[in-house]
Amino acid sequence: DTNKSYSEGAAFDMLTSGKISAYGKASRFVNTFSMGDYAFYYVKGRGIVAAGKIVSELAEVEEANGSKEAYKMVQLLVPARIPAEEKQLQAISPSELKQLLDHGFFFASTVKKPYLSIQESEKLIAELRNRYLDRE
Repeated sequence: DTNKSYSEGAAFDMLTSGKISAYGKASRFVNTFSMGDYAFYYVKGRGIVAAGKIVSELAEVEEANGSKEAYKMVQLLVPARIPAEEKQLQAISPSELKQLLDHGFFFASTVKKPYLSIQESEKLIAELRNRYLDRE
């Protein structure tokens, strides 16, 4: 989940910086990812807009206001190029996600469960690639 409820630009910052991040108390959730895991960028109200693979261990930054950002670096798999504006990101909506995978998720949580299998992850990556190719 890209923190859109609390920070309007968080999703685009994560994509342009090539990372997954969590902030404040939620920073502990970054540790649910391991090197080589697929990571999907989910934007509230839109759905999944990007996918990548985790390529680093945990890093933490203390913000000037005392809040903490925890992050891991990501090799972005899709989109191939980040659009100039966030509104140009393509998305797989929650209802489309449920249809594609034949199950839903608990969307209120920062970490969406159930976790995806490799096959489900690759299916979503292929679907995202198709959506971005259709727009190029």
